[in-house]
Amino acid sequence: MKTLTKNWTITRGIHFVMSVVVLYYAFELSNIFLGILGGGFFFQSILSVGCSTGNCSTRR
Repeated sequence: MKTLTKNWTITRGIHFVMSVVVLYYAFELSNIFLGILGGGFFFQSILSVGCSTGNCSTRR
């Protein structure tokens, strides 16, 4: 639960808004691809995972 309410940055907020817009259009157009894309963005922004949050690292 702490992940959902902490460390909200501008980038994370933009991803959240983009995901809601894409999900809206997916339901409006009945497009499954947009639904999957929007759902992926939504879960990344809610759970604070992905490269945009600075959690990306590669092993060397």
